[in-house]
Amino acid sequence: MIALDAHTGKLSWSYSGRNAAYASPILSQSSEAKQILDFDEVSLGAWDYQTGKRVWEHIPKHPSDFNGPTPMVLQNQIIVSSENNGTRLLQTGLSNREKPKLIAAFNDEASDTHTPIRIGPYVAAVYGNVYLLDPENELKVVAMMEVESLGENPSLIAFEDRLLVVTEKRMMLLLQLQQSKLVELGRYQIREGQQRRRKGRPEIRIEQENSL
Repeated sequence: MIALDAHTGKLSWSYSGRNAAYASPILSQSSEAKQILDFDEVSLGAWDYQTGKRVWEHIPKHPSDFNGPTPMVLQNQIIVSSENNGTRLLQTGLSNREKPKLIAAFNDEASDTHTPIRIGPYVAAVYGNVYLLDPENELKVVAMMEVESLGENPSLIAFEDRLLVVTEKRMMLLLQLQQSKLVELGRYQIREGQQRRRKGRPEIRIEQENSL
């Protein structure tokens, strides 16, 4: 792992350890610490934002995860997903410098590439079905929606109470969070008739007009 100065492009620090995994690193910030969270081929880890020193590592119970989904930070909690260990809720200390503890696990969501997403007070996750999980209640399933041909590795985009699901077979499904359930608002089939699976991710593009 390396960090570059955004203004100069020069190397700020580097870290050598295990081989990298496939997830994207994210920034985790508390009142006492700013850290980078990322996976290597074996574990989830935290690195000091300024120095690149590794602060802690969390090795799951079952080995050989693909470690593709990006970790999610919810204050002093972390949600991670993988195909061999399911979706897990980890609890960190107030400073985020303590090694996290496993609080709960939801084994029915065990994708090797899909990243769960926050919608309202819940976490939406997809693996065969669309699940609403409650991070304040040990990942209890609040709601489940069965969707035909959903697949195991869809993409999710959330905005306020809306959830857009893009499946491997190019189906776009728009859902709305109503209290503690998901309601379908509409769906659209992209390039109908082509059954080849898609592994890419949708792109969000925001264009603004400059005015004088």
